[in-house]
Amino acid sequence: MNALAITTDNTKLLSASNDKYIHVWDLIQGKCLTTLTGHTSYVNAIAISPTGNHAVSASSDNTIKIWDIATPFSNLNTNEGMRLINTLYGHTDSVDKVLITPDGRRIVSTSNDKTIRIWDLTSGEQLFILRGHQSIINILCITSDNRYIISSSIEDYAVKIWDLENGRLVSTVRGHSNYISAFTSTPDSKWIVTGSGDKTIKIWMIPPSLGHSQEFQAIELFTLKGHINYIRSLVVIPERKLLISAAADKMIKIWHFETGKEIRTLQSAAEGYNAVFVSLDHRRIISTALDNTIKLWDISYGVDACINKDIQLNFEPAHTDDINNIVLSSDARRAVSASSDGRLKVWNISASYSAGSASIYLPGAETQLGREICVFNNHTSAVHCAAITPDSQKCVSAGYGIRIWMLEDGTEISAFKHPEWIFAIAVTPDGKWVVSGSSEHTLKVWELESGRLLGSFGDFRDPSSWVRAIVITPDGRKVISAGLDKTIKIWDLRSGRELGILKAHQEQINALIISPDGKTLYSASHDKTIKIWQTDTWQESLTIQGHLAPVRAIALATLKGRLVSVSDDGTVIIWDVNNGNLLVKTNTDSKLYTAAITNNAEFVVTGGFSGRINFYHCENL
Repeated sequence: MNALAITTDNTKLLSASNDKYIHVWDLIQGKCLTTLTGHTSYVNAIAISPTGNHAVSASSDNTIKIWDIATPFSNLNTNEGMRLINTLYGHTDSVDKVLITPDGRRIVSTSNDKTIRIWDLTSGEQLFILRGHQSIINILCITSDNRYIISSSIEDYAVKIWDLENGRLVSTVRGHSNYISAFTSTPDSKWIVTGSGDKTIKIWMIPPSLGHSQEFQAIELFTLKGHINYIRSLVVIPERKLLISAAADKMIKIWHFETGKEIRTLQSAAEGYNAVFVSLDHRRIISTALDNTIKLWDISYGVDACINKDIQLNFEPAHTDDINNIVLSSDARRAVSASSDGRLKVWNISASYSAGSASIYLPGAETQLGREICVFNNHTSAVHCAAITPDSQKCVSAGYGIRIWMLEDGTEISAFKHPEWIFAIAVTPDGKWVVSGSSEHTLKVWELESGRLLGSFGDFRDPSSWVRAIVITPDGRKVISAGLDKTIKIWDLRSGRELGILKAHQEQINALIISPDGKTLYSASHDKTIKIWQTDTWQESLTIQGHLAPVRAIALATLKGRLVSVSDDGTVIIWDVNNGNLLVKTNTDSKLYTAAITNNAEFVVTGGFSGRINFYHCENL
């Protein structure tokens, strides 16, 4: 199969191949309606006019044929009604490509004779012969505004731009170090995009206010790097400011068109991709690959809003074992990571400093994002959890015992023992008490300043009831716990009295968050779901699904109404908490166990199995 074309009324498909024929198919019934004959060699290309009245075919017999495809069939068993109306002669070698101009007036063709020819569709008259390529032409396009022909050949390493009205060469665009393998342009013809065998993509701007035949030099705006093999296909979605690229490296990449920044990579083909197409609603990508597969991709999320990989800092493993917990200080300046290697690390996450009520941006501060501030080494075994006091001065960390230390320099203030492993910890809003949950199946309340045990409550004698998550309500009156027993329990903090039990998850619960106003509770579970609860009724209001494996951690960006979640499936997802819609999804190469997000949803920090901490800068959330 060499070419396919669909009629403008979307009822028929025309196919061409090496059998010398053009077959016409009913798209609804899948039946062959007729076969158009006349070529004496391979049919290499087909184009259909904007009116839908004509089809044009190009062949290795050195000819172009024009067909009437508008007249209705009088007999579906014959080709009566579809007829050959003209044969165009002029090329001296195989005709490989043929296009019809957007206004439907002209035909543009290329041939192995290294020429481009422009023809009048109605009369068949040859209008212009465009010469200048030194080898076979592999790229041929017509801009949507009916103004330019774009072409390139294997040996040129450049793109030639021709005036469609008179056939004059008006620009030669150079910059790649290898042949041009893909091309596209925006509908207004202000931007053109080239992909090359040098593995790069370049975005160019055509100067505005040019008259016919006026020569110009295209302005190179961006060079996009990331593919590791030559570019095969390019598509622009101007309404969403997106560029889609497909390459022989088995990857499809999505770029922000106006900044040149990579947004997302789709990697699935067993072999390289051939081409990529975009649905009419701009929410789907259809790809074809060398492994004979066609794939449909949903890009309705995770693109307009993005996790900016250009500012994502993927450090060498920050810890030598799993990262179990990451917490942020309330002033959004510091992140603390807790690891099974027994260490805690403090990281800078601030690109600004506070001056009264203002936040002042520091130029170049992104280079300090993720800078290690200090290391706390006093734990003698794995650290499972940490919490930062409301004043952002101290950190409380726990594993087999609890330690309290200064956030800025790691100086230890106090330490107190615990009989079992602690998996969850929280500090009361006034900063005076610490609540811990452990494999001992109890909740314990400690005085932070002295380390004195104030009380212990809960009847978790079932071994399946280990406590994995704790939150304290903003008023400091209740503590909420969850764990291996699949339930959420609400307690009176001062009396230890159980106030209620919430049952909805099908497997163990790994994380809890409560909103700053105390009205909404969020839970994440091994059952791959996140649930939202209203605390005035303690009723579930929404279930969020999207992860393919257990959801390990969640974090809330209050000011933006965004929730970040991470999972054993290695994905980071940002959700709209108002409706549960998925906004951003990005992949990592290993399981993720913990996440944190700033209140304004500007920065996300994640960690997990690899021991690596990822810092992300988010846009348009």
